[in-house]
Amino acid sequence: MDPQKLAFLNALMNDAKGQNKDNLLPFLMAAASRAGNDGINFTDEETDQFYQQMKKNLRPEDQMRVEMLYQAIRRKR
Repeated sequence: MDPQKLAFLNALMNDAKGQNKDNLLPFLMAAASRAGNDGINFTDEETDQFYQQMKKNLRPEDQMRVEMLYQAIRRKR
């Protein structure tokens, strides 16, 4: 993976550790916006891998929220 993408994801995961679960969706939306502003674009495969890994550590209801967000983002493309 591109070093810039990897650095972005590592920083994102560190920032996510301190996030309240109720703030997860706004946090991810802001991160996606920040990536775009920084000129970082992920392939569909990279994005899918990221979301699948992220969902593993969430409660089932939070997994559903993340899945809905992910599907909404995919529809926008």
